[in-house]
Amino acid sequence: MNVVFVEPFFPSNQRQFVRALAEAGATVIGIGEYGAESFDDDLKGWLYHYERISSVTDVDALIRAVRWVQDKLWVDRLEATIEAHTMAAAQAREACTVPGCAGTSRR
Repeated sequence: MNVVFVEPFFPSNQRQFVRALAEAGATVIGIGEYGAESFDDDLKGWLYHYERISSVTDVDALIRAVRWVQDKLWVDRLEATIEAHTMAAAQAREACTVPGCAGTSRR
């Protein structure tokens, strides 16, 4: 399963979601605002790929990043756990036809 995870670096507990997904066998692609040079080796190891954007609440930027990822591989899920990120993630999920908690259709 390929999972796009919104903002894997901040706050610090986000890394535990990424770890759990990776340990469960998911291929985790992170999209976030922080440079990968800030990541420790564990977080880097749990992420298959990371795309940096200016703001994860910028719906257009998030959609562009998700579509870039979709050009490379199938995206099964797009996840966001921070409340401030969930609306942008939902809009990107819908625009990119990525299944989500509401069971949206696949592309």
